[in-house]
Amino acid sequence: GNNTSRASHTVIYLKEVNGRKLFLDNQPFEGPRIISEDEFLKLYGPRKAQVAKLAQPLNEKEGKQLFTAAVEMAQKNRKEIANNWFGIPLLDTNYGAWGKENVVCSESDWALINATGRNIPKSGDRIKVNLGVDFSPADYQNSQYFLVTPFW
Repeated sequence: GNNTSRASHTVIYLKEVNGRKLFLDNQPFEGPRIISEDEFLKLYGPRKAQVAKLAQPLNEKEGKQLFTAAVEMAQKNRKEIANNWFGIPLLDTNYGAWGKENVVCSESDWALINATGRNIPKSGDRIKVNLGVDFSPADYQNSQYFLVTPFW
């Protein structure tokens, strides 16, 4: 349809701590985890990435809510992995700001933004939503709530 995009993954910027930028990265079979700027650049720097910024940026209070929700999401995921006999998720991890399991990367980012009190609606693509994906990487490109520009 008209909602096409080459986007395949999302990572959300959380904040800077002691001069280091922190991001939430949600990978299949790893779940959401907080990574440093160095790891972000190693994993995603070589890609032809784009940045989706909120058209209306978060205020300081919302930024703190986003970071708190991200830490809780990552901690919940770590506990799930730690409770697994093998130390890794076998089929999935139990995470998601809405208590939903198996959320894709863009859904965890979307859920964190909504956890700040914002109300960014589900994808307008009914096929994706009916398949259980509430917000896909392409939805950032096609949303009035985000401004998308090249990473570099």
